[in-house]
Amino acid sequence: MMPEKKWVYGILAALGALGALAAFWLVLLGSIYGVAQDRGFYAWEYERLGTYEYVGMSEEDLGRATEALLEYMREADADKALGILNVNAVVHGVSRQVFNEKEMTHMADVRDLYQRGSVLCRIFAGVLAGVVCFLIFYLWRRGRDGGYKRGLRWVLRGFWIGSGLGLGVLGVLVCYAALDFSGFWTALHEMVFTNDLWLLDPREDILIQMMQGDLFFDMVVRIIVWAGGVWGLVSGGVIAGQYGLRKSGRSSIGL
Repeated sequence: MMPEKKWVYGILAALGALGALAAFWLVLLGSIYGVAQDRGFYAWEYERLGTYEYVGMSEEDLGRATEALLEYMREADADKALGILNVNAVVHGVSRQVFNEKEMTHMADVRDLYQRGSVLCRIFAGVLAGVVCFLIFYLWRRGRDGGYKRGLRWVLRGFWIGSGLGLGVLGVLVCYAALDFSGFWTALHEMVFTNDLWLLDPREDILIQMMQGDLFFDMVVRIIVWAGGVWGLVSGGVIAGQYGLRKSGRSSIGL
């Protein structure tokens, strides 16, 4: 077996870190989309927060309005998205259009952000797939002369570096949100939106009456729980792989 040069192991560790970061943000974005599109979550929150009475709409009408919002965000074709938010319902005993012009304009910004996030998901998935395919090919080649274990050990080291970076960034955001959720939510909106259309009036705008601060707080908590659970499973698999490497060839790895 020909020994690899040290810089090769550095590249393997870097690829491991890159793959971990891509996987981490893919899991986080997937959790965001999963929770954001969970109709049961909204129904539960509406019931818990008394939203039906507050908004003045029946359960059926509020459900239709919510489904329109979710469908609107999912629709990638801007032309097809037109008209989805034109929902009529009885609000406080008066038949009217649910969302006004300001709310629909803001939702256009939200939909654009949602679609950009979908593109990011595909980019992260592509990066992860490329890294995994390259590493599988490389380790398979090295496996023919017995050198794959040492290389895999460096890949897994890189995984923990990338995982630590991702968790570190997320940890800072979680701490910010836990200490001052209102400030966190405001800063997030100011960062991702280029206008002030997100500053809706709870006295007039049904969108903000539906999507109250407590709902978004619970949404963030659920996203963290989902992402943390999935990443815990991924990390558990990596730990199991490292244990298997040590058990099968501790003396031959030589690290």
